Amino acid sequence: MSFIFGIRAALDGSGSGSAVFQVVFILGLIMAVAAIVVSIVHLVRGARKALPIVTILVALLPFAGVLVVFLANLNAS
Repeated sequence: MSFIFGIRAALDGSGSGSAVFQVVFILGLIMAVAAIVVSIVHLVRGARKALPIVTILVALLPFAGVLVVFLANLNAS
């Protein structure tokens, strides 16, 4: 549970050092979305299908992680 409370403290925007965590979170979001877009482009254009599909699945993992942390945070309240 302390992990969940640590994430809440880091991302709620209050306290010292929260801006760094917000910037890292936004940069990670941009990179994950870019990976999904590039993978879809390669999937549509290329004959090889395995690598873009694997890349899409790997790029979706951070979104699943955020969803799990969000749901755990709702239950921790």
